[in-house]
Amino acid sequence: MNPELRRNVWLELPLHRVLRAAAVIGLIFFCTSMVELRINPKSLQNTAAAALSIGAMILVFFGMRSASTAVSSEIQGRTWDFQRMSSLGAWSMTWGKLIGSTSYALLCLAICSVVFLLASAYQHGIVEAMRSLALYLVFAALALSFAFVAGLSSISGSSILRLSGGAGVSIIGGGLVCLLAALSTAKGSRYTHEISWYGMSVDAYRFILASLFVFCGWCVLGSYRLIRVELQLTTIPWVWGLFVIFGMIYTSGLVKNLPVIFDSLSIKKELLVASFVALATLYYSIFNESKSVVNLRRLKERLTAEKFVEVLQLTPRWCVSLALYAITCMTLALFLIVDLADATHKGLLLFLISLSLFVMRDIGIVMFLGYGPRGRRAPESFALLLIALLYTIIPAMFCVLSSSAFVMFYPIADPSYVLALLFSLIQAVVVWFSVYIRLRSEI
Repeated sequence: MNPELRRNVWLELPLHRVLRAAAVIGLIFFCTSMVELRINPKSLQNTAAAALSIGAMILVFFGMRSASTAVSSEIQGRTWDFQRMSSLGAWSMTWGKLIGSTSYALLCLAICSVVFLLASAYQHGIVEAMRSLALYLVFAALALSFAFVAGLSSISGSSILRLSGGAGVSIIGGGLVCLLAALSTAKGSRYTHEISWYGMSVDAYRFILASLFVFCGWCVLGSYRLIRVELQLTTIPWVWGLFVIFGMIYTSGLVKNLPVIFDSLSIKKELLVASFVALATLYYSIFNESKSVVNLRRLKERLTAEKFVEVLQLTPRWCVSLALYAITCMTLALFLIVDLADATHKGLLLFLISLSLFVMRDIGIVMFLGYGPRGRRAPESFALLLIALLYTIIPAMFCVLSSSAFVMFYPIADPSYVLALLFSLIQAVVVWFSVYIRLRSEI
């Protein structure tokens, strides 16, 4: 990190706040440990639990909230433009904002970590205490880096998270803490379970620790790429593509640990799970991506001029997710077509086709509203509401009239409902024809 940046990070933390935090947290743990030792001289389990709990609250309400608003607060204070014009590079800016915005929470977490290490070592030994602390710290790093990249994503695109401020990140942080509590119930060397990943038996503790570390790295890398966008540096969305591919490979390896849905699909189960992962990233990116008519015009000009490198730079991330989803679905469809005599395969093929048509309909709705009249606030939120109605209220209204009307609104895996494809196809064609008319008028 740049020395000047490192100095500024810690100068932002007043000494009286540091001393006050250390005194308050230290007094709490001192009183807790004295009372517990008086009751049972051989146990500090409650003190270790208190250290984890206080650290978790600090992580959610101070650390994650500060990380998510690290850049948005600078924009509101009208100081972000001056920082973007400084000589700092994207990496220095990324680490400076991440560490600087969370320095107070990091100090409090450090105190809680030391208390947890001492109390857990007194109870279970230093080796198991170190293993539990490693899991705790890597989880905290993931939570902070995730909050930071979520905050950056909300200001660089048209994210719905922006409407909820830090509340959305705090809710996600609460979920992460609940997951941490579930993981910490099996501490250190006592965590003897194994996880099957692509048929290989892996120690659960090491697998979870490595997974948290890798996803933390992805969050930091994503923050760096978003900082590059804020610094108006040209980027090609290859990192997003690699992340989606990694998520597909990582999640597909865990199929054997999940409830079996299609017993006769063998390797096709992995492809099915991979397609769902790509689909999740597709929905996230299409809602989060900025809808700019100017970029659309530039993309058309670069295509006409055959400047393919600049075309890739202007390509939105949802196109990458859509391409990976299409490749996965087509590969899975080829496996199913080979043995189409199987009723399960025929039903799954019908499900994939109808699901893809409904996905195209949903994407078209977001595109139609996102590229609508300029000045409309939160078109993605309205698109999300409309899509939610198409999957909930509207099908319920039609089902009152006819019990079989649900085939018009949901992907069907029953070969006897072949006509259901017609309804999904009609909806997708109507929506995309509307998108075509709107984009032609805009461009």
